[in-house]
Amino acid sequence: MKKIGKIMTFVVFGMLILNFVAAIPVGNPGDVVLETDVVDTEETELTIPENPASPENRKLPADPSDSEDTTNNVDSTPPESTGSGSPPPPPPPTGFDTPVTPLTGSIPLLTVFMEWTDGPGETPPSFVQQQLFGPRPSLQDFMIEMSYFQFTFSDAGHYTWIPAWDDPLTPDDESTRTFWESFPDPKDGGTFISHGLVSLDQAGYNFAPFDTNNDGTIEFGKEVAYLMIDAMDPGLGGNYRGGSTRGMPVLTLDGKTASGRVSTVSEDSPWITLYAHELGHQVLRLPDYYGILPCPVNKFTLMGVSGSYNWQTPIGPHHIDSYSKMKLGWFSPTVVTSDGYYDIPDMETNPVAYILHDPAHGKDEYFIVENRWKGDSYDNSNGLIDPLVSPLPPADAPADIPDQGLLIWHVDETRNWNGSQTGGFPKVNLTRRFYNDKYAAFNADDLDYYDFYDGSSPMNAKWYTGANSKCGVWAVSDAGENMRAWLDVPGPGILEQLLTPSVTAIPGSAGTLMVKVVNTGDATDTFSFSVVGLPSDLTAVPPGPVTLNSKEQTYEEFDITPIRHWTTAPGIRTFKLRVESDTNPSVFTEIDATLEVLPFGQPKVSIPIDFAEIDPGMTAYYTIEITNEGNVVDTFYLNFIALDFGSAYEAIPTAIDFSWILFTPKYPSAVPGATTTTTLSISVPWDWAAMEDAIYDFIVTATSSITPDSDSDTGQLKVHATPLSMMFWVKAEIEDLISDVEALPPSDVRDGLHDKATAAYNKINQSINRYLLGDDPPASNLLKTTKNMLRAFLHLLDAQRGKALTVAQADYLAAKAQKIREDIDAILLVI
Repeated sequence: MKKIGKIMTFVVFGMLILNFVAAIPVGNPGDVVLETDVVDTEETELTIPENPASPENRKLPADPSDSEDTTNNVDSTPPESTGSGSPPPPPPPTGFDTPVTPLTGSIPLLTVFMEWTDGPGETPPSFVQQQLFGPRPSLQDFMIEMSYFQFTFSDAGHYTWIPAWDDPLTPDDESTRTFWESFPDPKDGGTFISHGLVSLDQAGYNFAPFDTNNDGTIEFGKEVAYLMIDAMDPGLGGNYRGGSTRGMPVLTLDGKTASGRVSTVSEDSPWITLYAHELGHQVLRLPDYYGILPCPVNKFTLMGVSGSYNWQTPIGPHHIDSYSKMKLGWFSPTVVTSDGYYDIPDMETNPVAYILHDPAHGKDEYFIVENRWKGDSYDNSNGLIDPLVSPLPPADAPADIPDQGLLIWHVDETRNWNGSQTGGFPKVNLTRRFYNDKYAAFNADDLDYYDFYDGSSPMNAKWYTGANSKCGVWAVSDAGENMRAWLDVPGPGILEQLLTPSVTAIPGSAGTLMVKVVNTGDATDTFSFSVVGLPSDLTAVPPGPVTLNSKEQTYEEFDITPIRHWTTAPGIRTFKLRVESDTNPSVFTEIDATLEVLPFGQPKVSIPIDFAEIDPGMTAYYTIEITNEGNVVDTFYLNFIALDFGSAYEAIPTAIDFSWILFTPKYPSAVPGATTTTTLSISVPWDWAAMEDAIYDFIVTATSSITPDSDSDTGQLKVHATPLSMMFWVKAEIEDLISDVEALPPSDVRDGLHDKATAAYNKINQSINRYLLGDDPPASNLLKTTKNMLRAFLHLLDAQRGKALTVAQADYLAAKAQKIREDIDAILLVI
């Protein structure tokens, strides 16, 4: 191995290469593993020889005397490949309640963009920075959500492409991707990844601040995380759209001894999935769950598979599994000690999961029950992350978790991750309900749902030895952000499942609650039904007694009716449905049930005096009466709809402008049966333009704030034309004429017409001003002058008809000018 700058020694980790074929997801042959994560377990100090360019000196032998790093909470040993030889001993059992040191706070993440002389970087570093530390969705935000606000990465990135450094003391060209493809340390290996650090160091970057404890060392993966963005041309071979995590050689960076683990991701890897996955190896010390054998855990954890063929369907990033979160110290599961119904919120946003075990069997083998619900979390990655666009290669938006509901993890901490080496059962196994990911979760809204217990099929709750665990998960609710299930541990009980958790009813009609009852005891028994805590405004008819054999089930109905009376207010009524053993009354189950008495809103709108007439500059007032015919206090939303009269009248505008109206109060309210009022005012502006009286139609609608019910009534407003409104109408006509002239091709004629039309416009404005001052006859004289200027406009048109102007152009403009003159005559008759 050649000497590289300040590097004096380095450490090489022996790597356990995963069996790729064994890692292909069960039931999903289209999915492939597009990253080559290996968490290294051994390290060897190697002195650089004097002739570093010699190929034989690039061999990196491992020293078996060095020990595995076990300082992290989660077992860092990855699933191992199958093959000959004796399996390693299983890890020592610890149990679900073994204390751990929580991983909290933040760790700086150094991002290095490494480009090669034969493979320049193309992806904008700003794009990657947004994925890492931008607003949601980003790696930083993902880690905050996944750790329940306890851990994340801070930005120590270097967001510019760094040229790979070529050691001038060697004959090789380390600045090329081609060189590293043939390097003895496997491609994407630790020496390759650490070359990004070397190149950054040679570029003048100061690594010393990363020695946070001032002990002279920098440990990547603990003091600082490191991610190399590899500008890799897929034509050069290697890991296209992938990533890897490796143990790095020991380097000397700014006087600090640097070691640990490092990660790389190719520059066109879609979104943040691989970033989070690789750093999950480097910092969280998590293994690859797609390597768990004999049944890989693929798409229900960050550490599962990351994408399908060519990344057309990227996966995730998904939350890591509850077992790993527990071992990272991010939450403490609830140990179930007695049968009963338990509320199970989604684990994406709530640090909640349940442990089922038999105390007589010990704490090393157990079941973890968690609720996975996409919601707005990163398990709903398709809802958060859009498809990739140029300059990146196209890829669909990431696929969500394949199923939602309760996941049941079977954990046996006495076994290896590779269950093929420990009796065919791994340390952590996802109990898929129907073997594949699409039907993995337990939820009642799946038609193929079944309860999970010792005798269930195809999956059951036996221990790996075949013994009855005496545990189970029954009566699971529909998938949702808050689920409910009957969690069963050793002991007797009677299960009552409410199949209609909540019903609604209008007073006088019954709501029916159906229950499923299972005799989970060992002998035949008779059970009686009753309602406990029934509110006084409800009546109930429970079912009669039933006799059930052991494990036999029945479906029964409770009819609950609200008393029909105005005092039966809308709202929720709560009570309990009780099932009790006739043989032993101490064995009973009570489940909460609700009935909702429905509210409704029903406004009635009336405009008693629905017609008004005013002059411009005045305000019309209408009283709007709204009667609340609903059964609750209601606030009403008012809406005004103006109807357009089109060309029915010579008036502008053709519909009441919204700025003219005002409701006082804007949101009237009333108790049931009462009438409230609001005043509608319509103020017509003084500069309203019209040649004639105009009638505006409108509709007032009141909508209940309780339900979408609404009611409407109509009204009319008549606005009188005045000499002033007629002047404003003529002014608008002249403005329109000027616009038509300006649309003509440039010429002396067009300019002449424009001058004459503009002069007429100025005169009409003078006339309006004089009229507003009460100064007439000057106003009348100015109107006549306006008319004369329009006559001059017409003369010019006649002179240029068929010459500078086409006949059609001249006729069109003449018709408009003549109409304006006629409107001026109409004004002169009334002014």
